[in-house]
Amino acid sequence: MNSKQVEQELNAQKSIEESERFFRTLVETIPAAVFTVKNEHILFANTIAAHITGFSVEELQTKDISTLIDTSDRELFLEIVEQSRPMYESLKKPEKLHGKLRLITKSGHVIWVNIQVRGTTLKEKEVTIIIAEDITAKVSAANMQKKLIQWMVEVQEEERRRLSRELHDQTAQDITTLSLGLKTIEDSNLERESLKEEIQKLQKITSILGHKIHQIAFELRPSSIDDLGLLQTLQSYTFEWSKENGIPVELETISSDKTDIPLSTSINVFRIVQEAFNNILKHAQATRVSLIYEQKPEIIKIVLEDDGIGVHLEQITSANSGKQLGLLGMKERAEIAGGTLTIESGQNKGTTVFLSIPLGQ
Repeated sequence: MNSKQVEQELNAQKSIEESERFFRTLVETIPAAVFTVKNEHILFANTIAAHITGFSVEELQTKDISTLIDTSDRELFLEIVEQSRPMYESLKKPEKLHGKLRLITKSGHVIWVNIQVRGTTLKEKEVTIIIAEDITAKVSAANMQKKLIQWMVEVQEEERRRLSRELHDQTAQDITTLSLGLKTIEDSNLERESLKEEIQKLQKITSILGHKIHQIAFELRPSSIDDLGLLQTLQSYTFEWSKENGIPVELETISSDKTDIPLSTSINVFRIVQEAFNNILKHAQATRVSLIYEQKPEIIKIVLEDDGIGVHLEQITSANSGKQLGLLGMKERAEIAGGTLTIESGQNKGTTVFLSIPLGQ
């Protein structure tokens, strides 16, 4: 080999090294994991790949890429890789060069990634470049949103079942009794005193029936919220709730500014308070409830406290907790109104809900 050939060889080697440095610099700037793979073996991995998997770059370069893929997704992964090989581009348009699948980290946790795959050649060798974006947070949020929507549908259906049951079991019976009583009066020759007693009995049934219909209508949509406003609606609701369930409720108004509250905000605040009272009735075993209402020109603040058995916060934040979904529904409404909702609780220490909703936005 003469000196010119040697020089050309050195220049070629230098060019390859510069290309490799450029490639490494480029992939380190990409906000995603990057793997270079040959026959499933990892030849190169960037620092983000190490970060999301928990393995060091050196450890990754001793592994086959398939060992990082959840077993349920390996067939999909291999199909994507096969379709990305360079020969496919000369034969037909690849059907799939991307997909969503699960990786297993060093600690054994599962993370979701969106991968893009492309076959190419490196140093005259066929390799596969895999770019993996960590979408675990997005998937978790989507799953939680799905659960929340499902929970809201279930709550709506449960409320419809409850209202239907009340209308059928109690209200319908009262109407039947009322109808039969009127028929009895019509067909009988009761003396004046007996007739008076029968009418009084029917009047009592009519009064109870009217109260129940009013109560059902109030729970569906309190008309007072349109006519009288949020505070008076809460006063009426807490009074009726306490009377119905036998649990004393203390309502304290710190200040009541006369600022008009948007109707949508009033409805959201009322529904949050309503859900909180439902939770108290279902779970708290409380003997006393207090509600503090504070309204200023710029904000509404509500503190709802019970003396019930409380709950560990880990329980209401666990993925499979029904209480978590109830809390999420309340938080969702608070966020819709531009506010925040937090909760403090402990075993046998009661539960306190803090709600803040800004006004004038």
